[in-house]
Amino acid sequence: MKQTYWKFVGLCTGAMLLLSCAACGSKTEKGTVRIVEDKSAVTSSPALQEVDSQEVNFQTAEVGKEVEAKGVSATLDKVYLSDHTFTEDEQELGLVFFQLTIHNNTDQDLATSFLSNSFAILADGEGYPGIDIRSNRFVMLQFGEDAESFNDPIPAGESRQGYVGAELPADFSTVTFLYFPAAGLTDQSQCFTFDIAREDMEAAPEPVTKF
Repeated sequence: MKQTYWKFVGLCTGAMLLLSCAACGSKTEKGTVRIVEDKSAVTSSPALQEVDSQEVNFQTAEVGKEVEAKGVSATLDKVYLSDHTFTEDEQELGLVFFQLTIHNNTDQDLATSFLSNSFAILADGEGYPGIDIRSNRFVMLQFGEDAESFNDPIPAGESRQGYVGAELPADFSTVTFLYFPAAGLTDQSQCFTFDIAREDMEAAPEPVTKF
Protein backbone atom coordinates (compact mmCIF):
# COMPACT_ATOMS: atom_id res chain seq x y z
CA MET A 1 0.00 0.00 0.00
CA LYS A 2 2.74 2.43 0.89
CA GLN A 3 4.01 4.16 -2.23
CA THR A 4 6.96 6.32 -3.16
CA TYR A 5 6.18 9.74 -4.59
CA TRP A 6 6.85 8.45 -8.10
CA LYS A 7 4.34 5.64 -7.88
CA PHE A 8 1.86 8.15 -6.51
CA VAL A 9 2.48 10.27 -9.61
CA GLY A 10 1.26 7.45 -11.79
CA LEU A 11 -1.80 6.75 -9.68
CA CYS A 12 -2.98 10.32 -9.21
CA THR A 13 -1.22 12.88 -11.34
CA GLY A 14 -2.33 15.90 -9.40
CA ALA A 15 -0.23 15.89 -6.21
CA MET A 16 3.20 14.95 -7.38
CA LEU A 17 5.35 17.63 -5.82
CA LEU A 18 3.06 19.07 -3.18
CA LEU A 19 5.47 18.56 -0.33
CA SER A 20 8.26 20.41 -2.06
CA CYS A 21 6.13 23.55 -2.31
CA ALA A 22 3.72 23.42 0.62
CA ALA A 23 6.14 23.74 3.49
CA CYS A 24 6.40 27.53 3.31
CA GLY A 25 3.00 28.10 4.93
CA SER A 26 1.83 30.82 2.56
CA LYS A 27 -1.68 30.87 1.14
CA THR A 28 -0.68 29.93 -2.39
CA GLU A 29 2.36 27.97 -3.48
CA LYS A 30 3.53 26.73 -6.84
CA GLY A 31 4.69 23.28 -7.85
CA THR A 32 4.98 21.12 -10.91
CA VAL A 33 2.61 18.44 -12.10
CA ARG A 34 4.29 15.60 -13.94
CA ILE A 35 1.92 13.63 -16.13
CA VAL A 36 2.87 10.04 -16.94
CA GLU A 37 1.89 8.68 -20.33
CA ASP A 38 1.62 5.00 -19.41
CA LYS A 39 0.39 4.73 -15.82
CA SER A 40 0.35 0.92 -15.90
CA ALA A 41 4.12 0.91 -16.38
CA VAL A 42 4.87 3.06 -13.33
CA THR A 43 6.86 1.37 -10.59
CA SER A 44 8.58 2.57 -7.45
CA SER A 45 11.57 3.45 -9.60
CA PRO A 46 11.92 7.11 -10.62
CA ALA A 47 12.51 5.97 -14.20
CA LEU A 48 9.35 7.55 -15.60
CA GLN A 49 8.48 9.02 -18.95
CA GLU A 50 7.54 12.66 -18.46
CA VAL A 51 5.34 13.87 -21.30
CA ASP A 52 3.95 17.13 -19.97
CA SER A 53 4.19 19.54 -17.08
CA GLN A 54 2.36 22.60 -15.83
CA GLU A 55 2.57 25.00 -12.94
CA VAL A 56 0.14 24.42 -10.10
CA ASN A 57 -1.07 26.89 -7.48
CA PHE A 58 -1.58 25.13 -4.15
CA GLN A 59 -4.10 27.05 -2.06
CA THR A 60 -4.30 26.10 1.61
CA ALA A 61 -7.85 25.79 2.93
CA GLU A 62 -9.59 25.05 6.22
CA VAL A 63 -12.37 22.66 7.11
CA GLY A 64 -15.72 24.44 7.07
CA LYS A 65 -14.56 27.41 4.98
CA GLU A 66 -15.42 27.84 1.31
CA VAL A 67 -12.66 28.26 -1.25
CA GLU A 68 -13.03 29.14 -4.94
CA ALA A 69 -11.02 28.88 -8.13
CA LYS A 70 -11.67 28.34 -11.82
CA GLY A 71 -15.40 28.89 -11.40
CA VAL A 72 -15.67 26.09 -8.83
CA SER A 73 -16.22 26.63 -5.12
CA ALA A 74 -15.82 23.94 -2.50
CA THR A 75 -16.19 23.44 1.24
CA LEU A 76 -14.75 20.51 3.14
CA ASP A 77 -17.65 20.24 5.57
CA LYS A 78 -16.48 17.42 7.82
CA VAL A 79 -13.85 14.71 8.11
CA TYR A 80 -14.88 11.41 9.70
CA LEU A 81 -12.50 8.82 11.14
CA SER A 82 -13.84 5.27 11.21
CA ASP A 83 -12.82 2.83 13.91
CA HIS A 84 -12.90 0.02 11.33
CA THR A 85 -9.50 -1.38 10.39
CA PHE A 86 -8.39 -4.26 8.21
CA THR A 87 -5.14 -5.86 7.08
CA GLU A 88 -3.96 -5.95 3.50
CA ASP A 89 -0.50 -6.85 2.23
CA GLU A 90 0.64 -7.12 5.85
CA GLN A 91 -0.33 -3.53 6.60
CA GLU A 92 -3.12 -2.39 8.89
CA LEU A 93 -5.40 0.09 7.15
CA GLY A 94 -8.18 2.37 8.32
CA LEU A 95 -10.87 4.51 6.71
CA VAL A 96 -11.39 8.27 6.55
CA PHE A 97 -14.42 9.95 4.94
CA PHE A 98 -14.41 13.50 3.59
CA GLN A 99 -17.76 15.28 3.27
CA LEU A 100 -17.56 17.93 0.55
CA THR A 101 -19.92 20.51 -0.91
CA ILE A 102 -18.98 21.52 -4.45
CA HIS A 103 -20.63 24.26 -6.49
CA ASN A 104 -20.13 24.13 -10.25
CA ASN A 105 -20.43 27.75 -11.30
CA THR A 106 -19.06 27.11 -14.78
CA ASP A 107 -21.03 26.58 -17.99
CA GLN A 108 -19.79 22.98 -18.37
CA ASP A 109 -20.50 19.72 -16.58
CA LEU A 110 -17.81 19.13 -13.97
CA ALA A 111 -16.26 15.69 -13.51
CA THR A 112 -15.23 15.26 -9.87
CA SER A 113 -14.15 11.65 -9.41
CA PHE A 114 -10.75 10.14 -8.70
CA LEU A 115 -10.78 8.99 -12.33
CA SER A 116 -10.70 12.63 -13.41
CA ASN A 117 -7.69 13.22 -11.13
CA SER A 118 -9.81 15.55 -8.98
CA PHE A 119 -8.75 14.09 -5.62
CA ALA A 120 -5.52 12.96 -4.04
CA ILE A 121 -4.32 12.25 -0.53
CA LEU A 122 -1.20 12.14 1.61
CA ALA A 123 -0.78 10.57 5.03
CA ASP A 124 2.02 11.93 7.20
CA GLY A 125 3.57 13.44 4.09
CA GLU A 126 3.49 10.23 2.07
CA GLY A 127 1.37 9.84 -1.05
CA TYR A 128 -1.12 6.98 -1.02
CA PRO A 129 -3.44 5.63 -3.76
CA GLY A 130 -6.13 5.37 -1.09
CA ILE A 131 -8.91 6.98 -3.12
CA ASP A 132 -10.06 4.48 -5.71
CA ILE A 133 -13.07 2.58 -6.97
CA ARG A 134 -13.20 0.55 -3.74
CA SER A 135 -13.69 3.76 -1.77
CA ASN A 136 -17.22 4.13 -3.16
CA ARG A 137 -18.18 0.80 -1.62
CA PHE A 138 -16.92 1.94 1.79
CA VAL A 139 -18.97 5.15 1.49
CA MET A 140 -22.15 3.13 0.82
CA LEU A 141 -21.46 0.77 3.72
CA GLN A 142 -20.80 3.66 6.08
CA PHE A 143 -23.55 6.08 5.06
CA GLY A 144 -26.03 3.95 3.08
CA GLU A 145 -26.68 3.24 -0.57
CA ASP A 146 -28.29 6.66 -1.02
CA ALA A 147 -25.18 8.51 0.14
CA GLU A 148 -24.07 11.03 -2.47
CA SER A 149 -20.64 10.64 -4.01
CA PHE A 150 -18.84 12.27 -6.89
CA ASN A 151 -18.94 9.43 -9.40
CA ASP A 152 -21.13 11.39 -11.80
CA PRO A 153 -20.34 14.87 -13.15
CA ILE A 154 -21.94 17.89 -11.48
CA PRO A 155 -24.07 19.70 -14.09
CA ALA A 156 -23.28 23.32 -14.91
CA GLY A 157 -24.75 25.70 -12.34
CA GLU A 158 -25.53 22.95 -9.83
CA SER A 159 -24.12 21.86 -6.46
CA ARG A 160 -23.57 18.57 -4.68
CA GLN A 161 -22.75 17.50 -1.16
CA GLY A 162 -21.20 14.08 -1.05
CA TYR A 163 -18.48 11.86 0.36
CA VAL A 164 -15.01 10.79 -0.67
CA GLY A 165 -13.66 7.74 1.13
CA ALA A 166 -10.00 6.92 1.59
CA GLU A 167 -8.01 3.93 2.83
CA LEU A 168 -4.99 4.98 4.87
CA PRO A 169 -2.45 3.44 7.22
CA ALA A 170 -4.31 2.88 10.48
CA ASP A 171 -1.67 4.68 12.56
CA PHE A 172 -1.52 7.95 10.59
CA SER A 173 -1.22 11.26 12.46
CA THR A 174 -2.02 13.85 9.78
CA VAL A 175 -3.81 13.72 6.44
CA THR A 176 -3.55 16.15 3.55
CA PHE A 177 -6.60 16.05 1.29
CA LEU A 178 -6.16 17.61 -2.15
CA TYR A 179 -8.90 18.73 -4.50
CA PHE A 180 -8.15 19.97 -8.01
CA PRO A 181 -11.35 21.93 -8.72
CA ALA A 182 -10.98 22.14 -12.49
CA ALA A 183 -9.30 18.79 -13.13
CA GLY A 184 -12.56 17.56 -14.62
CA LEU A 185 -12.29 20.44 -17.08
CA THR A 186 -8.77 19.25 -18.00
CA ASP A 187 -7.18 22.04 -16.00
CA GLN A 188 -4.93 21.09 -13.07
CA SER A 189 -3.43 24.51 -12.51
CA GLN A 190 -5.22 25.03 -9.17
CA CYS A 191 -5.35 22.81 -6.10
CA PHE A 192 -7.02 23.20 -2.70
CA THR A 193 -5.12 21.49 0.11
CA PHE A 194 -6.60 20.63 3.50
CA ASP A 195 -4.36 19.52 6.38
CA ILE A 196 -6.27 17.63 9.06
CA ALA A 197 -4.78 16.18 12.23
CA ARG A 198 -6.19 12.89 13.47
CA GLU A 199 -7.42 14.44 16.72
CA ASP A 200 -9.43 17.04 14.80
CA MET A 201 -11.47 14.44 12.91
CA GLU A 202 -14.96 13.45 14.01
CA ALA A 203 -15.65 9.87 14.98
CA ALA A 204 -17.64 8.25 12.19
CA PRO A 205 -21.17 7.16 13.16
CA GLU A 206 -22.08 3.51 13.23
CA PRO A 207 -21.99 2.22 9.65
CA VAL A 208 -25.34 1.54 8.02
CA THR A 209 -23.99 -1.84 6.92
CA LYS A 210 -21.20 -3.69 8.68
CA PHE A 211 -17.86 -3.61 6.89
